[in-house]
Amino acid sequence: MHTVALLAALSLSGGVVGQIASPPVHAEVSLVAEYSAAVPGRPAALGLRFRLDPDWHIYWRNPGDSGQPPVVTWRLANGVRAGELEWPVPERIEVSGLVNYGYTGEVLLPVTVEVPSSATPGSTIALAADVKYLICHDVCMPGKATVALALPVAAMAGAPSSEAPLFAGTRARLPVPAPASVTAGATFEDRAFTVAIRTGRREARGSFFPLEESRIDDSAPQTVTPLADGIRFRLRASNQLATTPDALTAVVTLSDNRYYIIRAPVVRRAP
Repeated sequence: MHTVALLAALSLSGGVVGQIASPPVHAEVSLVAEYSAAVPGRPAALGLRFRLDPDWHIYWRNPGDSGQPPVVTWRLANGVRAGELEWPVPERIEVSGLVNYGYTGEVLLPVTVEVPSSATPGSTIALAADVKYLICHDVCMPGKATVALALPVAAMAGAPSSEAPLFAGTRARLPVPAPASVTAGATFEDRAFTVAIRTGRREARGSFFPLEESRIDDSAPQTVTPLADGIRFRLRASNQLATTPDALTAVVTLSDNRYYIIRAPVVRRAP
């Protein structure tokens, strides 16, 4: 684990983007909407936007060797419900021999909010959230933010907001379940997994991001081999893995910016 330095805490409040308490932790957090107004009875696309200082990072849903992902506690108007955060494809971030999965620069974590049919056009919906996260560089710091947004309600969909391009770019990086034409399988032998993904075409490159912790050794190099009809990964097992899992689940990145969620049943080979 990184050394978690309790050097500062972040407090954001008031409006879409709050003010950072002194001393700052290296992020600006806000709650943003894709459209300028919500429609009664229709879902609204919102997102937690993180703007990080250079060289600092936050974590994906599986943080890798260390860290923890952001956690959000919603405070919403009556009848409004928020879904789960969505996670765009992360980066492999190497720090002091460890490999983490996370984000640098600017990242949006989308969430769909259900707007009740009883919402009245001309009113506003109060949306607020308390966000806790860990942000790291050469040290790690706990951060927290309180973000809020008053979203107008209209009879028809509002115009795209200034954040709409960020939503579009993020949506293009959200992994989707692999289509039926894509198959995956894995073998386990000598404390290593070999995962073959068949896509029907040669995959020149790829990355493997496990969805479950303590399955693979995150810091070990991934051996990636293009196949005539797909791609193969050789992944060292985590030394915390006590029994062979029935399957590996992961997000895989493939050629041409395709991002799939796969489930690879595992066959154990006798030594």
